[in-house]
Amino acid sequence: MLQKIRPAVESVVYTGERNAANEEFVHMVCESNVQNTINQIRLNSPILKEMEDNGEIKIVGAVYDMDNGKVSWLK
Repeated sequence: MLQKIRPAVESVVYTGERNAANEEFVHMVCESNVQNTINQIRLNSPILKEMEDNGEIKIVGAVYDMDNGKVSWLK
């Protein structure tokens, strides 16, 4: 499980404490992981990439906040 999220952890530029107790860092890693996943979908699925390029679909990412149930769409 950690191997899959490691690229997101390593890509976050953050000068504070880089651990699970730091909510800001965890949120940044979460968003980075979603963006990495979107990039992997585009890279590994030429059909979906072509559909997106043709405007047939849109590949988007979001983060679900477990505290309040809100979904935040990423840009």
